[in-house]
Amino acid sequence: MPSTTPDFATRLKQAREHRKLTQAELAARARLTPIQISHFETGVKPSASAATLVKLANALSVSVDYLLGRTAEVDAVGGPAALVLRNLGTASAETIETVAEIAKALATKDAARRQATAGPPRPPTIKPGKDSPDTR
Repeated sequence: MPSTTPDFATRLKQAREHRKLTQAELAARARLTPIQISHFETGVKPSASAATLVKLANALSVSVDYLLGRTAEVDAVGGPAALVLRNLGTASAETIETVAEIAKALATKDAARRQATAGPPRPPTIKPGKDSPDTR
């Protein structure tokens, strides 16, 4: 009985298209060549090394398990924040501390931007009813 699980070539192309990337854009993100991406997607090269799978998964923000057909979830487990943490797995303590400081500064800036675009608070709306002031 043939397998109904999409193969690596299909999964790679689906993930790339889901992220709205061209082969050249994916290649640049993964630090590969566009021809390598083409060969993977067309099945000319039916598999990739572990290191290349990790590069592709990181560039596409998907899990290696997704690319290998082990899960149907296109989004990486834990989302983008987990992806950042996985990439820091072998980083020095100094690098991790620097990234944490940058993340805190960006989060603060983002919160300020959201607050600024929200505008001033609106006054409460008074609806006619038994609790509204008598206007007779």
